[in-house]
Amino acid sequence: MSARRMNYNELASSYGAHRRPNPAVLELLHGIAQEAERPRLLEIGVGTGNFASALAGLGIADVTGIDPSIGMIEQVPEPAVKRALARAEALPFSDNQFTLLYSVDVIHHIIDRDAAAREAFRVLQPGGQIAIVTDSEIDVQNRIPLATYFPETVPKEIARYPRIEALESELKAAGFVEIKRRQTLTHREVTDIAPYRDKAFSSLHLISDEAHAKGIAAMERDLAKGLLQAQQPYTIVIGRR
Repeated sequence: MSARRMNYNELASSYGAHRRPNPAVLELLHGIAQEAERPRLLEIGVGTGNFASALAGLGIADVTGIDPSIGMIEQVPEPAVKRALARAEALPFSDNQFTLLYSVDVIHHIIDRDAAAREAFRVLQPGGQIAIVTDSEIDVQNRIPLATYFPETVPKEIARYPRIEALESELKAAGFVEIKRRQTLTHREVTDIAPYRDKAFSSLHLISDEAHAKGIAAMERDLAKGLLQAQQPYTIVIGRR
């Protein structure tokens, strides 16, 4: 099953139940947002609203999210978050509207990244920033427990995630400047494997049922012995209009 063929309307309930904003990424995005005097944020691929809702809860009053899945948008819990059914390649907004446009683990789902970069440049205000939160090849290899209990996800994820250098080139071609990378690494303890059992991560839909069942069985055995440790690395590509 390819990521582009997944029915995210059907996956919305499990995503809404299990997905939470990564604290290190949330802190980074909040810091970038506050650089503007009057922050206006646009999240590409808002999903069930983890980050948009959290940023609104941190006092960012103007947060908008777009997603091509109506099922995902309907899961957004924060009423302050404005939302629209749309794709990154054709944003339903006029020019120069936002101070920060960001996406989290979404860039590999976008079919025409060049068009999306041009649209991002268009809707950002002069001086506005774009932040693409994604995974490098090394990040994918160091996701724990995904890479350790479900090693079959690693080559499939590396194949579908764009290289960081490609993203930087695409932003530059769209007109962005001051392009830079940031890294985050979050550690946590896993006390409940329900998100993995319910496949609340798209990578788990890319492997066989047998591989998934084997990984879940191993997690259950190890969890019975004590807490499981997890880590999530991210690479963030940032550019300025």
